[in-house]
Amino acid sequence: MGNFHLIVIAVGTTIIFLSFFFAFAVRGNHTIPAYLNLFYYYPLLILFESVNSILCIYFHLYSGFTENSIEKLLFLFDFIFWALFFLAVFKSKNPVFKKVIYSNFIIFLLIMLVSSFTFRSPYESLGFSNMGKSIFCLLYVYDLFTSEPNINLKKDPVFWIVCGLFFYAASTIPIYLSLSYLYQHYQAVVGFLFPITNITIIIMHLLFIKGFLCIKQQRIPS
Repeated sequence: MGNFHLIVIAVGTTIIFLSFFFAFAVRGNHTIPAYLNLFYYYPLLILFESVNSILCIYFHLYSGFTENSIEKLLFLFDFIFWALFFLAVFKSKNPVFKKVIYSNFIIFLLIMLVSSFTFRSPYESLGFSNMGKSIFCLLYVYDLFTSEPNINLKKDPVFWIVCGLFFYAASTIPIYLSLSYLYQHYQAVVGFLFPITNITIIIMHLLFIKGFLCIKQQRIPS
């Protein structure tokens, strides 16, 4: 299982780098909204998270406590990024959506901060973060099917980005929130779960790449 996990990490890091490359390639494109121009920051953030884990686990450059502290901070930036992303997406929508996003952001930000000081592992914090991100995605889908005109979703980059985020966030919530319990009582199971979460991250970034490939085919009004 260890070799398989290493292969998944190597493939995942490559896919994340490609996601960064495709997102970075559209920067400065004035035909798309600013939140897509600046999206390359997110794959870069995930690359930092990946490198942080690799340096600690496989190269032992610093302690697990330092790794966890860095990861908690990166997970916090991750959640803030998505809150700002969805606020930008909904900037011209019903103000109720903005209020819900602000409320969701504040609630889950506080939960993440509390869990960061309560739990030793940073993954409970990430689990709560993914719960908040899943709500953002559901708001987008609700708005998409209730107020948007007919659009070709296959060519809409935001749709693919949200699909990727929702797939990853929703599928990993129960895993991340139960990791501490499983590590204490079923430690062998944890070794099978981490490759699964990494595979969901790979699928998420593949859908991001699909979204950015759509930009070459369709212009989006800012």
